[in-house]
Amino acid sequence: MTRLRILVLGPDSNPERVSIPFVTYSHAAALAQLHDVTLAVRLPNEDALRRAKAPFGTIEVIRMPLLERIYAWSFRRIFRSNFASQAVTAFGYPFALAFEWRAWRQLRHRIFAGEFDVVLRIVPMTAVLPSPFAFFLRKGPIPFVIGPINGGLPFVKGFSQADSQKEWISSLRGLYRFLPFARSTYRHAAAIIAASSQTYAEFAVYRDKLFFVPEPGIDRSQCSDDSRSPEPGAKLELIFVGGLIPCKACDLALRAAAPLLRSDLARFTVVGDGPEGLAMSPKGNLAVAAILRGSNMKKAFFYQKNGSLSILKIDGKKVTKTQDIEVGGLPEAVMFTPDGKYILAGNYMTQDFSILKVDGTKVTDTGKRFKVPGHPASARMSH
Repeated sequence: MTRLRILVLGPDSNPERVSIPFVTYSHAAALAQLHDVTLAVRLPNEDALRRAKAPFGTIEVIRMPLLERIYAWSFRRIFRSNFASQAVTAFGYPFALAFEWRAWRQLRHRIFAGEFDVVLRIVPMTAVLPSPFAFFLRKGPIPFVIGPINGGLPFVKGFSQADSQKEWISSLRGLYRFLPFARSTYRHAAAIIAASSQTYAEFAVYRDKLFFVPEPGIDRSQCSDDSRSPEPGAKLELIFVGGLIPCKACDLALRAAAPLLRSDLARFTVVGDGPEGLAMSPKGNLAVAAILRGSNMKKAFFYQKNGSLSILKIDGKKVTKTQDIEVGGLPEAVMFTPDGKYILAGNYMTQDFSILKVDGTKVTDTGKRFKVPGHPASARMSH
């Protein structure tokens, strides 16, 4: 296979975050194992990417210091750090345009010098935020590819809680087609990668260049060769790790598992309301999930002031939730100390870390916290 020289636009790709930042980083890192990848990112993600040591040829940092500060302040103060809000997506439109404009100014000389074979935009993943790069490259010299793109899932029927999460802006989604660069993005793209059947159907008019690639996948290294229990007659252990919001589709998991649950052939565990981070003890007997509990969504029916940690006991191939421990608002960063004796949980809203003590498989809150100068969205500890 010929190695391609790919310029990947991944402004928010970050191996130390969760959800879209981690998924898109994984896409880019996987491509870098097969091709020569130059990854263009925003400044706040640079350090995490360099620590990960993925085989990127180059990491191009696009610097927008003033816009970065405006966005960070607005996200924290106006949107209350609510990642799930569709209003945040709409608000991010001018910032996404600014990133690609700066990236074009910074890299166009390399593009026209023949240093790349293709440009791939992997972030934003939503289909409603268009790309100026498609317009810039409409006459070449290299093709532009967008995806995987996602979004536009209809709200699930039959769950009253889902109805209460609808936002007024949801009804305006179709207007994205009239935004600057919206039409040129898909008209001039050489290929469009759809990550869901919903998105594939939405862009069926481009079927001659539309490719269906479901995401996200699971790294093979995270999978056992045989996950079945060796005990005859033992129940299947099913676990759902995801926010309890429509797009995470917990209802689909429950419906799929229903026949097994009714026949008492399986046990279904839901790990909290909005898992945001996951860490495993170096001893291998515990894992801990940071649970949002709606602590960043004051107007939501499920809002609670503080998040929590779900403690998961690991016994061979069996995982059991044993405790829920309240911490601060919007816990995101979570990690064990190298000796496995303590857990540190970074509380984004309160700008501090909770300290919890581990004794075997029992975890207790020490009641102690230490302040940090910023909002801890991620953290690493040196061993």
